[in-house]
Amino acid sequence: MQNRLPTKFKKYPRCRVIIDCTEIFTKTHQSLQYKTLLYSYYKSHTTYKSLIGIDPTGTITFVSDLWVGSISDLQLTKNFGILEMLESVDQTMADKGFFISDLTAEKGVELVIPPLKNKQFMRTEIEETRMMANLRIYVEIAIARVKNVKILQGVMPAS
Repeated sequence: MQNRLPTKFKKYPRCRVIIDCTEIFTKTHQSLQYKTLLYSYYKSHTTYKSLIGIDPTGTITFVSDLWVGSISDLQLTKNFGILEMLESVDQTMADKGFFISDLTAEKGVELVIPPLKNKQFMRTEIEETRMMANLRIYVEIAIARVKNVKILQGVMPAS
């Protein structure tokens, strides 16, 4: 893998996967129970949610099943076993809102996320955050590609 790793990833030579979730709108279900399960506070709409992983070259390597929009990133990551595919020497990159460090620590996988802003950033933290954002953008591009070719686009029927 390292011989195929893009030079942009030289600081993260063990990065095996960049993960993110995406949501697609669904029609509102008549059942209150389904409305509650499908409702995403992030999107303020009923949605289905999926976990997507790409390798550093931009190739989509993992797509979970669709799940209810109310599921957390943590639960989605845990339920669909992407971390079981990784080895203890690997790194996974995610957004700072991905609170899966307990899961990655159990597996021995290093979680690479931007620092949480709870204080004034030092210059090195700013540069690190910018670098990670420039690398994480590839998973956003992959998700956009999936939606643009109408694989996951539009409003899904509630059934």
